[in-house]
Amino acid sequence: MTNKITGGFPMTAQISNLFKINEKEYDLIGSSRDIDFDPREYGLTPVAPHTACWRGYYYVANIKDNKLVVENLHVNNADDDYPEINGVKAVDEKEESSFYAYYNVDLPINYSGKLLLGYGFLRRYYQHMGYQNPHAYQELLMLTFNNGELVLTKDLSDKAAEYRKSIEKDPAGHKKDVSSDLEEYIEKSFSMEIDDYYY
Repeated sequence: MTNKITGGFPMTAQISNLFKINEKEYDLIGSSRDIDFDPREYGLTPVAPHTACWRGYYYVANIKDNKLVVENLHVNNADDDYPEINGVKAVDEKEESSFYAYYNVDLPINYSGKLLLGYGFLRRYYQHMGYQNPHAYQELLMLTFNNGELVLTKDLSDKAAEYRKSIEKDPAGHKKDVSSDLEEYIEKSFSMEIDDYYY
Protein backbone atom coordinates (compact mmCIF):
# COMPACT_ATOMS: atom_id res chain seq x y z
CA MET A 1 0.00 0.00 0.00
CA THR A 2 1.22 3.50 -0.79
CA ASN A 3 0.03 7.01 -0.11
CA LYS A 4 0.76 10.53 -1.27
CA ILE A 5 2.54 11.57 1.91
CA THR A 6 5.37 9.05 1.60
CA GLY A 7 5.56 9.40 -2.17
CA GLY A 8 4.80 5.75 -2.75
CA PHE A 9 7.37 4.36 -0.31
CA PRO A 10 6.51 1.79 2.40
CA MET A 11 4.77 3.31 5.41
CA THR A 12 6.65 3.14 8.71
CA ALA A 13 6.23 4.66 12.18
CA GLN A 14 8.22 7.91 12.20
CA ILE A 15 10.88 9.09 14.67
CA SER A 16 9.34 11.88 16.73
CA ASN A 17 11.00 15.12 17.68
CA LEU A 18 11.57 15.19 21.45
CA PHE A 19 10.99 17.91 24.04
CA LYS A 20 12.72 18.06 27.41
CA ILE A 21 10.39 19.09 30.23
CA ASN A 22 11.66 18.78 33.81
CA GLU A 23 14.39 16.36 32.68
CA LYS A 24 11.87 14.07 30.93
CA GLU A 25 11.94 13.62 27.15
CA TYR A 26 8.45 13.98 25.67
CA ASP A 27 7.50 12.98 22.11
CA LEU A 28 6.12 15.76 19.93
CA ILE A 29 2.82 14.31 18.69
CA GLY A 30 0.90 17.36 17.52
CA SER A 31 1.09 21.06 16.68
CA SER A 32 -1.45 23.76 15.86
CA ARG A 33 0.84 24.97 13.06
CA ASP A 34 4.14 23.92 11.53
CA ILE A 35 7.23 24.58 13.60
CA ASP A 36 9.41 27.01 11.67
CA PHE A 37 12.69 25.13 12.00
CA ASP A 38 14.65 24.06 8.92
CA PRO A 39 18.21 22.64 9.02
CA ARG A 40 18.67 23.99 5.48
CA GLU A 41 19.01 27.46 7.01
CA TYR A 42 22.24 26.19 8.59
CA GLY A 43 23.82 24.80 5.42
CA LEU A 44 22.43 21.26 5.66
CA THR A 45 20.42 19.23 3.14
CA PRO A 46 18.69 16.46 5.11
CA VAL A 47 17.83 13.19 3.33
CA ALA A 48 16.06 10.14 4.71
CA PRO A 49 18.52 7.56 6.09
CA HIS A 50 15.71 4.99 6.29
CA THR A 51 11.90 4.78 6.15
CA ALA A 52 11.49 5.73 9.84
CA CYS A 53 12.66 9.31 9.20
CA TRP A 54 11.47 10.68 5.85
CA ARG A 55 12.48 14.26 6.72
CA GLY A 56 16.11 13.23 7.28
CA TYR A 57 16.49 14.74 10.74
CA TYR A 58 14.97 14.97 14.19
CA TYR A 59 15.77 17.11 17.20
CA VAL A 60 15.54 17.38 20.96
CA ALA A 61 14.05 20.73 21.96
CA ASN A 62 14.24 22.35 25.36
CA ILE A 63 12.91 25.43 27.11
CA LYS A 64 15.77 27.62 28.35
CA ASP A 65 15.06 30.95 30.06
CA ASN A 66 11.43 30.32 29.04
CA LYS A 67 12.45 30.26 25.35
CA LEU A 68 12.08 27.35 22.94
CA VAL A 69 15.34 26.08 21.43
CA VAL A 70 16.64 23.07 19.49
CA GLU A 71 19.13 21.73 22.02
CA ASN A 72 20.33 18.69 20.05
CA LEU A 73 20.01 18.16 16.29
CA HIS A 74 20.35 14.71 14.67
CA VAL A 75 20.67 14.85 10.88
CA ASN A 76 21.63 12.81 7.82
CA ASN A 77 23.13 15.24 5.30
CA ALA A 78 22.98 14.63 1.54
CA ASP A 79 26.67 15.27 0.81
CA ASP A 80 27.96 13.84 4.12
CA ASP A 81 29.53 17.22 4.91
CA TYR A 82 28.59 18.66 8.31
CA PRO A 83 29.48 22.33 8.85
CA GLU A 84 29.98 23.80 12.30
CA ILE A 85 26.74 25.33 13.59
CA ASN A 86 26.57 27.95 16.33
CA GLY A 87 30.15 27.03 17.28
CA VAL A 88 29.26 23.33 17.62
CA LYS A 89 30.87 20.51 15.61
CA ALA A 90 28.85 17.49 14.53
CA VAL A 91 29.51 14.10 16.14
CA ASP A 92 29.52 11.04 13.86
CA GLU A 93 26.92 8.61 15.23
CA LYS A 94 25.98 7.02 11.91
CA GLU A 95 27.02 3.54 12.93
CA GLU A 96 24.74 3.57 15.99
CA SER A 97 21.88 5.74 14.77
CA SER A 98 22.25 6.68 11.04
CA PHE A 99 22.73 10.35 11.99
CA TYR A 100 25.34 12.94 12.86
CA ALA A 101 24.52 14.87 16.04
CA TYR A 102 24.97 18.49 17.12
CA TYR A 103 24.80 18.59 20.93
CA ASN A 104 23.95 21.73 22.94
CA VAL A 105 23.63 23.71 19.72
CA ASP A 106 20.72 25.77 21.18
CA LEU A 107 19.12 27.07 18.00
CA PRO A 108 16.14 29.38 18.68
CA ILE A 109 12.65 28.44 17.45
CA ASN A 110 10.44 31.50 17.00
CA TYR A 111 7.18 29.56 17.34
CA SER A 112 3.69 30.86 18.09
CA GLY A 113 1.04 28.22 18.65
CA LYS A 114 0.30 25.04 20.58
CA LEU A 115 2.37 21.86 20.88
CA LEU A 116 1.04 18.51 22.09
CA LEU A 117 3.64 16.41 23.93
CA GLY A 118 3.42 12.82 25.18
CA TYR A 119 5.41 10.85 27.78
CA GLY A 120 5.11 7.26 28.98
CA PHE A 121 4.20 5.47 25.75
CA LEU A 122 1.80 2.52 26.12
CA ARG A 123 2.98 -0.20 23.74
CA ARG A 124 -0.47 -1.72 23.31
CA TYR A 125 -1.52 1.37 21.32
CA TYR A 126 1.50 1.31 18.98
CA GLN A 127 0.66 1.96 15.33
CA HIS A 128 3.01 0.82 12.60
CA MET A 129 2.86 3.94 10.41
CA GLY A 130 3.12 7.67 10.84
CA TYR A 131 3.11 9.30 14.27
CA GLN A 132 1.66 7.81 17.45
CA ASN A 133 -1.77 8.81 18.76
CA PRO A 134 -2.11 11.14 21.78
CA HIS A 135 -4.10 8.57 23.77
CA ALA A 136 -1.12 6.18 23.56
CA TYR A 137 0.70 8.23 26.23
CA GLN A 138 0.22 8.21 30.00
CA GLU A 139 1.20 11.88 30.28
CA LEU A 140 -0.06 14.46 27.81
CA LEU A 141 0.83 18.17 27.89
CA MET A 142 -0.34 21.07 25.73
CA LEU A 143 2.19 23.91 25.62
CA THR A 144 1.32 27.35 24.21
CA PHE A 145 4.07 29.61 22.84
CA ASN A 146 4.15 33.21 21.65
CA ASN A 147 7.18 34.17 19.52
CA GLY A 148 9.15 31.29 21.02
CA GLU A 149 8.24 32.10 24.62
CA LEU A 150 6.28 29.61 26.76
CA VAL A 151 3.07 31.27 28.01
CA LEU A 152 0.88 28.34 29.13
CA THR A 153 1.18 24.65 30.08
CA LYS A 154 -1.95 22.48 30.29
CA ASP A 155 -2.06 18.85 31.53
CA LEU A 156 -4.34 16.73 29.32
CA SER A 157 -3.42 13.32 30.77
CA ASP A 158 -6.97 12.80 32.08
CA LYS A 159 -8.44 13.41 28.62
CA ALA A 160 -6.11 10.81 27.12
CA ALA A 161 -7.16 8.33 29.83
CA GLU A 162 -10.84 9.00 29.07
CA TYR A 163 -10.23 8.29 25.39
CA ARG A 164 -8.48 5.00 26.21
CA LYS A 165 -11.47 3.98 28.34
CA SER A 166 -13.83 4.66 25.42
CA ILE A 167 -11.70 2.41 23.18
CA GLU A 168 -11.56 -0.37 25.77
CA LYS A 169 -15.32 -0.13 26.30
CA ASP A 170 -16.02 -0.66 22.59
CA PRO A 171 -12.88 -1.94 20.79
CA ALA A 172 -14.91 -3.39 17.91
CA GLY A 173 -16.59 -0.04 17.30
CA HIS A 174 -13.23 1.74 17.31
CA LYS A 175 -11.77 -0.68 14.75
CA LYS A 176 -14.88 -0.21 12.61
CA ASP A 177 -14.43 3.58 12.67
CA VAL A 178 -10.82 3.15 11.51
CA SER A 179 -11.59 0.68 8.73
CA SER A 180 -14.63 2.64 7.47
CA ASP A 181 -12.35 5.32 6.02
CA LEU A 182 -8.89 3.79 5.85
CA GLU A 183 -7.48 6.47 3.54
CA GLU A 184 -8.46 9.24 5.96
CA TYR A 185 -6.96 7.25 8.84
CA ILE A 186 -3.65 6.89 6.99
CA GLU A 187 -3.58 10.62 6.19
CA LYS A 188 -4.16 11.45 9.88
CA SER A 189 -1.42 9.02 10.93
CA PHE A 190 1.15 11.10 9.03
CA SER A 191 -0.30 14.44 10.14
CA MET A 192 0.81 16.48 13.16
CA GLU A 193 -2.49 18.36 13.41
CA ILE A 194 -4.02 18.36 16.90
CA ASP A 195 -7.41 16.68 17.10
CA ASP A 196 -10.26 18.96 18.29
CA TYR A 197 -10.83 16.53 21.19
CA TYR A 198 -7.75 17.91 22.96
CA TYR A 199 -8.58 21.62 22.71
